[in-house]
Amino acid sequence: MFDPERTGEQTVAPPPESFLDHDPLQIDPDESVPARPGAGPRGPRGPRQRQDLPAWIRQRGVVVTVAVLATVLVAGLLAWNGGRSGDDATAAASHPATSPSAGRSGLPTASDGPISEATFEPLTGTSPAPVALLTARGARGALVPLDAGFRLESRDDTPASALAARLSVDPAFAFTTAKEAGDHAVLLTPARPLTAGSVYRFALRGEAGQLLDTWAFQAKQPLRIVGTLPEARSADVPVDTRIEITFDQDGVTDAEPHLSIEPATAGRFEQHGRTLSFIPSSPLAPSTVYSVTVTRGIAVAATGEETVVDTRF
Repeated sequence: MFDPERTGEQTVAPPPESFLDHDPLQIDPDESVPARPGAGPRGPRGPRQRQDLPAWIRQRGVVVTVAVLATVLVAGLLAWNGGRSGDDATAAASHPATSPSAGRSGLPTASDGPISEATFEPLTGTSPAPVALLTARGARGALVPLDAGFRLESRDDTPASALAARLSVDPAFAFTTAKEAGDHAVLLTPARPLTAGSVYRFALRGEAGQLLDTWAFQAKQPLRIVGTLPEARSADVPVDTRIEITFDQDGVTDAEPHLSIEPATAGRFEQHGRTLSFIPSSPLAPSTVYSVTVTRGIAVAATGEETVVDTRF
C-alpha cells in the first residue's frame, strides 16, 4: 500500500484476520472425502501420514544431489572465466588511444572551451616535430580578423601544394591557393569573409588518411552590449534602481568614460564580470525620463575587441 505522506516508501498491509485463520492446505476433519470408485464407504479424513523412504534410497539421493551440485559449480566457473577474457578484449578495443582533448575524429571539439593560443601539440604516437606550419595574417594569438588569409608552410621535403590538397577545415569554406617560390609554402585565401566569433579547425592528413597536424583559429567578433537594466522605454522604474550594462565578453576595461546620463546624475561605477553598474548617489527624480548613452570604442584589453556602434536607452 502506497502512503502519500511518505514518498518513495511502500508499506505492505497485513492480510485480514480471517485470512490468517484459514489454511488452504488443511482440510476440516469433519469434512468427508469422496471415495474412489469401487471402494467402500469412508469416514472423515484424518491427518496425513508421512511415508518414509527406505534408507538405501535416501542415501543414494544425497550422493546424486552432491554430484549434481559439484558439476554445476565447475561448469559455472569455466563459463565465468571464458566470459571474462572476452569482456576484457572488448573493453580494450573500445578505448583507442587518443589525445585527451580530442573528439571522435581526433580533433578538439567545440566543448573544449575558448582558445587561448594557436600552438602545436603533437598527437599521441606521432613525431614531436610538426610536418607543417599554418599561420594567419593579422592574427592576435588565436584570434584572426574576418578578412584573414592563411599560409601553410612545409616543414619537411613535401611540396606545400601537396599538403594543401590534404588540408580540411571545419566549418568548411571555399578558398583559393597560390604557391610561393619553391613550393615551400602556399597562401590560402578564403572566398568570403569569415563568420564573426566562429572557431575554425584545420586538419592536415597524410597520404593514407592518418591525422598529422591540427590548428584552430577564432574569427574576431566586435564587443556588443547584450542587456541593460532598466530595459529601454521601461516605465514605473523604482527611484532607487541602479543602471547596468552587460557585455558579451569578459575583460572589458575603461568603460566608464563612454557612459553618460541625462539629466546628469551623480554616482559611482562598479564592475562585476561582464556587467558595468552605475549606482546613483541619491534616488532618481520621480516622473522623470532618463536617457543613457554608451558610445562606441569600449574595448577588451586581452583581445582588442571593441564596440563599433553607439547604444542608447
